[in-house]
Amino acid sequence: MNKTALILLAGVFAGTLSAETNWNKWGRPAGSTVKGEKVSFAAPSGKRTELLKQVPMEKDNFYRISFDLDFTASAPVEIKYGFSEPAKLPYSFVACKVSNGKISPVVYSYAQENLSPFFRLYYTAPEETKGVFANPKFEKVPAEALKKVVVPENGTVVSNWSQPGWMKNSLKVELVDAADHIDKGKAVKITAPESFYSKRPASLQSSSLPLLPDTDYRVSAWVKGNGIGTGMIGVNSWYDNKSKHYYNSGSISVSAEWTQVEFKFRTPSLTEHPQLARRVTHGSIGFRPTAQLNEFQFKDFTLERIEK
Repeated sequence: MNKTALILLAGVFAGTLSAETNWNKWGRPAGSTVKGEKVSFAAPSGKRTELLKQVPMEKDNFYRISFDLDFTASAPVEIKYGFSEPAKLPYSFVACKVSNGKISPVVYSYAQENLSPFFRLYYTAPEETKGVFANPKFEKVPAEALKKVVVPENGTVVSNWSQPGWMKNSLKVELVDAADHIDKGKAVKITAPESFYSKRPASLQSSSLPLLPDTDYRVSAWVKGNGIGTGMIGVNSWYDNKSKHYYNSGSISVSAEWTQVEFKFRTPSLTEHPQLARRVTHGSIGFRPTAQLNEFQFKDFTLERIEK
């Protein structure tokens, strides 16, 4: 058995989450080095590079998964990460476009049964890459602690938003400084091509978020554009062609100044939408491009339960 296989086999044993990562429980690229909460690695061109760990998950619990990945030299075009049982843990397997810089994804899953899936992160790059994988966390979170969830952007490139497949990556999406916002920080910026003008919305979907059936919610964000127009904000729980599609969104106004927008809704019961038993969804936000409004920024996208 070669060295790479031996290292990967080390990841098949599940461990209990602690303050410090036990890297002996991880399958890692051959030759990788560990320092504290970080693993540094070099990956040859044309070969699959992978990190993996088995994660025990208890029935009827939410889990928050997060990590940092920083490509210090050239980066692959795309990485894939998530759990190996997407049918049982929907939205927990992600294909993410990347570039040089740090991504810091945060995703949520819900275990409908006791599971021990493998978390995997892998990619194949056309040239040698060097990276640092750090701070992996698999946190069991009670539903009561998820009354308010904010989609973060803590990296240097967009980490928690992607274009729906039908857009075929037609939009330019980037992370920019929100220096003119009262809270500063970072904002996600969408630039739409002329082919979108007055024809179709330019929208993004978030990484997975917790969503309960038969519950009142408020979804909100700060938004601004390079002109005046309209947009939309909401949630989208499409799973597959066999499941009834649940989505809910509202229209918002967009101007050249930062404005906080919101939309309130109530999720249906499990009788009406059985797929909501999966208890996860995507956030959705975007705008309707025109010749007067072809750039749109947003930050602090928040999904919050409304207590009666």
